[in-house]
Amino acid sequence: MGQRASRGVALVGSTMPRLLRSDDNPDGIDPALTDLLRDSMKKDLPQWGVENIGPYVGVDVPGCDVSVASQEWTQRDGLRVSLQAAMDCYRANLEADFRAELVSITVPTLVVQGTHDVSAPPELCGQRIAALVPGSRLAVYPNAPHAIYLTHQDQLTEELLDFAAKKV
Repeated sequence: MGQRASRGVALVGSTMPRLLRSDDNPDGIDPALTDLLRDSMKKDLPQWGVENIGPYVGVDVPGCDVSVASQEWTQRDGLRVSLQAAMDCYRANLEADFRAELVSITVPTLVVQGTHDVSAPPELCGQRIAALVPGSRLAVYPNAPHAIYLTHQDQLTEELLDFAAKKV
């Protein structure tokens, strides 16, 4: 997985290795729930964004002080794609299975995950990635949502710079 060209991999709030429940992924997300979310997105994507911005940025989570302006900017940014692109991205995030690829990573790997990430639940994503990638390091940020880049900017920037400089 890019070992020759890459000196390292940083995965921040990644939805890997596999989100959707299946016979070989029994702890994954129930397909019935994903169907409801997909139908809600398809019916009214802007309203879906309004209804889901709170969990995305950690509204009511201690330490997650994202301004209303940044929340609105994030929602607008998400609406710059077509409905088809949004639906395809949603499907790909749910159905992709990177378990085989993750075990083959041989470069230093940093996995950053928030404890309050509802888009990429830590027990389904960050913890499993770290278990699959040999020698990886899992950095868990307490009270961090999926929008960790907005809520924990300084900590994340320092973590990534240290990793890039091979200080970790």
